[in-house]
Amino acid sequence: MANISSTDLFHFVGKETYLKSILAEQSFWPFYCIEYCWNQRHWAIPMLCFCDIPLSQIKIHIGKYGGDGYGIGMKKSWAIENRITPVVYASWKSDIYKKLKEVSKTLIPSTAEKDLSMEERLLYRVKRITASGYEQYLNNNNNKSKNAKNKKVKFYNEREWRYVPEVTEDIHMVPWDPLKNPIKKDFTNRLSENTKEKRLKFSTNDVVFIIIPNEEGRRSMIDFLRSRSNLPESEIDILISKILTKEEICNNF
Repeated sequence: MANISSTDLFHFVGKETYLKSILAEQSFWPFYCIEYCWNQRHWAIPMLCFCDIPLSQIKIHIGKYGGDGYGIGMKKSWAIENRITPVVYASWKSDIYKKLKEVSKTLIPSTAEKDLSMEERLLYRVKRITASGYEQYLNNNNNKSKNAKNKKVKFYNEREWRYVPEVTEDIHMVPWDPLKNPIKKDFTNRLSENTKEKRLKFSTNDVVFIIIPNEEGRRSMIDFLRSRSNLPESEIDILISKILTKEEICNNF
């Protein structure tokens, strides 16, 4: 029987430069993402997302979030050590969803007035699913298909794991008003400056796969890793051995 989960977690990015930045810094930077989740409002939430999907089933996910095919696989033991945890999928009619919705009504955009740490951390890790099969519309700039924004996908199938930094006065849920901040990316980039120092660090041994699109990309990645002066040659060789192309995944898994 085929596994429906993996011993590793995968994080995909839309551009080669993003993946190289992760490898160069040996860390992940949690960015703010906007989700429509509570009380008919959009919220910007600081997070770092991974999926628990085996390679044999991951090719569809790469197309959604990995752009041309860029990602990194990390040991699940590293994730657990760093407080990365599966999100909770809750039916919008369930008791837990209704209770959390009530909690969300107390949210304010600053913890200076009220300690919202526990409430926010609960809300960060709950994703609403509907009776129609857990489907939501995909709105992702990495997907180049002209119909991408109108395509429904089952986010439940991703088995998402999520890291959120500690809630502080500067790092917390922020309501997004598209009239005041019409350019979503500018809004989230500005907020994400506050999480720059909350990066999750990793070592060479924590990396399981480095995923790139094709053989041409392999050469580019090898050259990049060889240029890293902050790593001993033996560790660079280990990272190079972990490079896997999207073509290999599609053809062999």
